[in-house]
Amino acid sequence: ESDRTSSRPDPYKLLGIKPSASTKDIRAAYKCMEAKWHPKLSIPRNETEAKVQSAHWTLIKEAYRVLKHDDTREQYDQGILEW
Repeated sequence: ESDRTSSRPDPYKLLGIKPSASTKDIRAAYKCMEAKWHPKLSIPRNETEAKVQSAHWTLIKEAYRVLKHDDTREQYDQGILEW
């Protein structure tokens, strides 16, 4: 488990994957989250839901950005890169 002090959730947990996930698994998890959280694919019912959806979608995109490339993923895993 991570002992990081970042206020953001762990990117692995955010995407619902284990740290041992393959690049293919990371992409599949991202696509699954995209279908659920992307503003153009999932229409919010009200303004509050839209704000929550937007904030969560931003975190998902940033988590994927860190984990989709081996070099940034390795830096995150080693504690070098904060996201």
